[in-house]
Amino acid sequence: MDGREIAAYYGFTPCHYAVGTEVLPNLALDEKAFSIIDDEKLHQLALDNKTIYEKCRTALLNNGISEEQLGNSLAVLKLFGC
Repeated sequence: MDGREIAAYYGFTPCHYAVGTEVLPNLALDEKAFSIIDDEKLHQLALDNKTIYEKCRTALLNNGISEEQLGNSLAVLKLFGC
């Protein structure tokens, strides 16, 4: 992998990863944790994660990561609420 490809994957590390992500699965949210979080808080977490995702995506694009590279990474990354 070249540096831009690595950045396209790891640039979303501030986001909450959904269960089943293929990249960095050890950072994914715990499935059991969802059973103790009420629907309102899960909804808020999803909204907050979308905000973080957009900021990460914008920063990556502004720093030379292409839409294609982002598309490739998002094909294997699962982000909660996105």
